[in-house]
Order: sequence, then C-alpha cells, then structure tokens
Amino acid sequence: EHHNRLIPRENIPENADLPDVFLDTLEDLLAKMRKRMDKQKVQKLARAIHDSEKIGVYSYTGCFAEIFLQSDIFVSGKICDVFQQERDMIEHTKVLTPKDLVILLVPKCVYGTQADKAIEDIHKHGGKVCVITDSQHFNGLKKAEMSFVFDGVMHSIDMLVLQTFLCVLVMEYRRMFLDEV
Repeated sequence: EHHNRLIPRENIPENADLPDVFLDTLEDLLAKMRKRMDKQKVQKLARAIHDSEKIGVYSYTGCFAEIFLQSDIFVSGKICDVFQQERDMIEHTKVLTPKDLVILLVPKCVYGTQADKAIEDIHKHGGKVCVITDSQHFNGLKKAEMSFVFDGVMHSIDMLVLQTFLCVLVMEYRRMFLDEV
C-alpha cells in the first residue's frame, strides 16, 4: 500500500485538491533535484556512455526515458539494452566486459530486490556501474563508480524524478554527441 500511492497520505491535507497536492509535491521534488544536480557530473556520465562499448540500463522504474536514452545511444552507433526484470539484469551481467557501463535506476523500495547482487555481478565481469537513486542509504552507492542521489518521499511520485533526471541525461548526451553529427 505504501509504495502504490503516488504521494504520501500524510502530505494530503483534509479536503485538499488532490491534483494540486500531487503537482506541488512533484514541483518540490524537481526543484530539489535541480538544486542537487551536478551538471558537470551529468556531462561526465554522458562521456562515460559515449566511451563505453555496450551500455545496459537496469530499471526498476520502467518508463519512457530509458527508451529515449536507448534510441540516442543506438543512433550514436552503440549497443544499449534496457532491462526491467531482475532475472534479465542478472543474466545480462554475464556478457559484460571492462569496456561496458550499466546505468542502474534504483528507487527507495529497492530493499528486497537483487540490486546489490546485480552490482556485484557487474563488477565480477569487469563492467562499471552508475547508480541513480532516491535512497541515500542504498548500499550499492559505495560500490558504484558514479552515482546520483535525489530526495524522494518514498512513494511512486519519486519515479517521475528519476525519469526526469534521465531526460536531462538524454538531452546532454544528444547535445554532446549527436547534435554535432
């Protein structure tokens, strides 16, 4: 029940206009993301994607931004696979090499998943990992070569923040490597 709600029940005042509360919450989260986002680090990630042979996107959020990123990576002549099922993520780690990068989108509700195992397996096969999450307490942050951590309210609305960050990455990747072509 907790993670199926878009916004925390305790954030909804009695008789409140739900769309306004939702949009206000999203606006606040996006403002916090914008404030914390290191644009040079985003460029560094775009460069790491471009310098990698294969890119994997492991996403527990599974929406539209992964597809935008995948298509731009394809256009730049790279291989990019997107996985949403843990068994597929773990299987994909077996084909990684030291020239490969995995972008792992991990929501706070990661506990009870195999995200830590995925990171271990990525490293076991020589790959590098970038973690994008709304959980400052995710153990995998210590193991990642690169990470981006944003505030969340531990509800479904947090996925929109992670998707928005990916959209920023897509725009930066396109600006750096495709718009010049």
